[in-house]
Amino acid sequence: VEAHGAANARLAATAEAAGIALLAALTPDHERMRAELEAAEGDAYDIAYVHGQVVEHQKAVLLLTWQIDQGQFAELQRLAADLLPD
Repeated sequence: VEAHGAANARLAATAEAAGIALLAALTPDHERMRAELEAAEGDAYDIAYVHGQVVEHQKAVLLLTWQIDQGQFAELQRLAADLLPD
């Protein structure tokens, strides 16, 4: 959790410096995911939670990789390279 908080803080500062606005609310997909988790219990909750975490981390890896390879802002490219695990 601490690593995610630190990464989010770095992203917010880097985006602000580059003049890029971050989303202020959950996306419809994330709203749906939250609703599914709120409705689930027991094993169904655990499975939905783990599945969601895997999918979102896979998306994050794709976005970081794209930013490193094709991003237009050097500061964001460096941040993506720092955040992407080896």
